[in-house]
Amino acid sequence: MTRALLRALARPRALVAALVLGVLVSAPALATGWFSDDFVMRLLLGDGVEGYPLSPLQLYEFTPPAVPASVAVERGFLAWFTAPEMSLRFFRPLSSATLWLGAALFGRSALLAHLHQLLWFLALVVVVGRLHRRLLRPSAAGLATVLYAIASYHATSVAWIAARHVLVGGFFGTLTVLLHVGWRQTGERWRAVGAALAFGAGALASEIALCAAVLVVLYELLARADPGRVRARAAAPAALATLGYLAFYVVGGWGARHSGMYLSPLTDPLAYAGAASVRVPVLFGEAFGGVPSELWGVEPLRPMLLGWAALTTITVLLLLRAGRFGRRERWLLASSVAGLAPVVGGVIGGRLLVVVGAATSALLATAIVRGFVRVGQPGGWGTRVGLGFLLVLGFGLSPLARLGIGAGMIEISSAQRAQARALDVGACRDASLLYSLTGADPSSSMYLEPALRLYAPDRAERFETIRTLSMAVAPHRFTRVGERSFTLEILGEREIGPIEAVHYDEPPAVGSERTVGELTIEVTDGTAQGWTAARFEVDRPLESVCFASWDGEALRLWRAPPVGETRELPYRSGIMGM
Repeated sequence: MTRALLRALARPRALVAALVLGVLVSAPALATGWFSDDFVMRLLLGDGVEGYPLSPLQLYEFTPPAVPASVAVERGFLAWFTAPEMSLRFFRPLSSATLWLGAALFGRSALLAHLHQLLWFLALVVVVGRLHRRLLRPSAAGLATVLYAIASYHATSVAWIAARHVLVGGFFGTLTVLLHVGWRQTGERWRAVGAALAFGAGALASEIALCAAVLVVLYELLARADPGRVRARAAAPAALATLGYLAFYVVGGWGARHSGMYLSPLTDPLAYAGAASVRVPVLFGEAFGGVPSELWGVEPLRPMLLGWAALTTITVLLLLRAGRFGRRERWLLASSVAGLAPVVGGVIGGRLLVVVGAATSALLATAIVRGFVRVGQPGGWGTRVGLGFLLVLGFGLSPLARLGIGAGMIEISSAQRAQARALDVGACRDASLLYSLTGADPSSSMYLEPALRLYAPDRAERFETIRTLSMAVAPHRFTRVGERSFTLEILGEREIGPIEAVHYDEPPAVGSERTVGELTIEVTDGTAQGWTAARFEVDRPLESVCFASWDGEALRLWRAPPVGETRELPYRSGIMGM
């Protein structure tokens, strides 16, 4: 039975099986609809957004030169507490162009956009499958590609249209590795030229393509037995291209700056290294064990995630040691770790594994095949246990997590659409301003206005401006202190949520004052985490303002109470669970 399975995996049709299984576990993504950042991109690709001029190649520039953070805050695109110097600009013109092309061809059809997304994923699986065939024995190669195709870490990038850059950059990144390895194995120069072109396309698509450059350099250092001079010459183009890309990124002002959510090895290497020391193991836990790394955002689960990562990684390494641990295995292992270096400074999630997953799935498949080979030998009970454990994870937990994440994204997408279409603006009929007071969940803050403009433009047009006043993960107290003024207090222990952290690396100082449009804000109290109390002065009576707060079931709109009265706003997790 084992021999029959290994023979089946060794056949070229194993790639077909990987594609079919990849489609099956990706099927829920077709029903996801638009999700979060998709709202903004759909508006930009449609009639555009007033005051936010962008070309079709700039969809990933959230604070472009024409709309810096200060202007975005004035307009209401960003919250008032955003650091004035905050910048979120990602150089992804090729991925942006694919979104523009899809919108030009399919309009606002979410189903066709998801089919387009699925095609990029399948193309990625094909390239990874070809790479596995070059690196591994046929049976291990077939198994590795199947494991890659059904892995949990593809869930977000397949289901979220705005994550297109991960698939496009991942496709060209893995193609770079495939062509480079093919060139070094065959000596065919056209493959070297193709690798250079593929890396250039990947660099135009996403920063994740840099992972491929790490794999190429490590391939020359660890996997090849040529003289050092030959290997250095072969690795030089990838290394130099990466250095040139990084220089371009820094000089051009690309990337994330003054944002607490993103870390850069160039500006804060110690913090970056500290984050990488825990994020890389957690990502290993997903690559080998199928547990979504996005759970790192739930702080009580962090020790368990690290323990799970250690258990699954040790199991893989022990089974690998059952055979020869040669140059190839050392390269795959080093690539799995160091290949994540260019991306672990961002928001942790399985999508970061799209390129490195080609190496981790190869390690996992090699470990499983070696376990099969040894399972019938005397005293092999430990091998049987380890093998069964990895099989259950690879073919059970990982695809189930993939399906579960997909189902969760469908639920969130549907709830965001329903919230926009069901928002009761009757109480705000004569109001010209809408202020969201409890926006820890981005559905009630960052994505409130774009969702309204996409799904219920008639409701959005009622308001001159829509702003978010707080994203704190805590209860709040609203007090009206004057005809045009009110205070907002954050109660209990101050906790900064992931969405609030995007907006600043240092909170506004106590006593500081900011004016944004019609609103003047004075910070009256705060901690190192963020402001805890502020006074808001509007340039018109509060009867012109409608307030929004999440009550645990829906976003409720209400008018300001009489002067001197307060309103308690308890914290309840929102549509996205934040």
